[in-house]
Amino acid sequence: MNRIVVIAGVVAVVVALLLAFLFTGEPSDEAPTVAEAPPRAEPNAMPDAEAPPPPAEPVAPSFDIVRVEPSGETVIAGRAAPGAEVTVLDRGEVLGTVTADDAGEWVLLPELPLGPGSHELGLSSQLPPATALAGSPSAQPTATRPAATRPAGETPAAKPLESENVVVVVVPEPKPATTAEAAAVAPAPEQPIALLTPRAGGGASRVLQQPGEGGIADRGLVLNAVDYDEAGRVVISGQARPGALIYVYLDDKPLGRAVADEEGRWEAMPGERVAPGLHSLRVDQVDGAGSVVARVETPFSRATLLTSLAEESFVVVQPGNSLWRIARRSYGEGIRYTVIFEANRDQIGDPDLIYPGQIFQVPSSE
Repeated sequence: MNRIVVIAGVVAVVVALLLAFLFTGEPSDEAPTVAEAPPRAEPNAMPDAEAPPPPAEPVAPSFDIVRVEPSGETVIAGRAAPGAEVTVLDRGEVLGTVTADDAGEWVLLPELPLGPGSHELGLSSQLPPATALAGSPSAQPTATRPAATRPAGETPAAKPLESENVVVVVVPEPKPATTAEAAAVAPAPEQPIALLTPRAGGGASRVLQQPGEGGIADRGLVLNAVDYDEAGRVVISGQARPGALIYVYLDDKPLGRAVADEEGRWEAMPGERVAPGLHSLRVDQVDGAGSVVARVETPFSRATLLTSLAEESFVVVQPGNSLWRIARRSYGEGIRYTVIFEANRDQIGDPDLIYPGQIFQVPSSE
């Protein structure tokens, strides 16, 4: 009997100790944490290859600088796609070729000077063929990766690109002195003219080089060029201080307005078309109060193309004009400037020197 009581007491103590352990011991009543195993990698899985960058937009070559000495020595600079081969042409004749640097800039000094007379400079550029590795190992699974890559392949060369603009250059004919005494007092030679103009017509022209101040000027306001097409769309351009507000009037009626950019260039492209005939063109620069601080005026004649006319016509020389440009507009070919020169010998002493406001007879193309 005593043994049974002792055994019962021992069991009670053990049960009590067990219950105390269960409620006060370190093990938690939460489910045990199980470390997650890393995902099993597929035997032939490779990281996704990066998508190739989209092809770059083609960059047409362009002019930045054209500087011509009276002797015809020339410096030409511009931009193109980095690494492109840029060719400068004068009416299809190659003047020289140069490679654009990593920034896309290039400079060319032609070996031969430009001769007296009119020139039309254009640009053509072409990127060299690109070399690409065929069978790049990074693009293949490990199990099928070859021990060596296949030979490099060459992609076809891109098509040549032409400049949107051309530069019309007029180099004056040198006037040699007849005697040593005359040479000692001879004036400085006339400076060439370089005018950037759209290849296909339309748009504004920009003077890159001009004799002296050039254009028609008044207190920093300059009217450089007036361009128009056969439909009567007109673009007037010039220079002023950066940020200057410019108003353009035709026959004393508002035609358009412009603001000079940070380089001082401005151009007005009126929506209104100009009828053929003789007009009066006025350009005003105004201040913040609307007062006129500078003004230039000139006759302006919008001629018509003569290819469909049987009679003769006349043209009033505009700022930035040359005989070559008048001939190209009237006949479609600048080289025919000699026709206009011969018809107006009485007022043209030098075909490379004409002045705004002169009125020339333009013979029919028949």
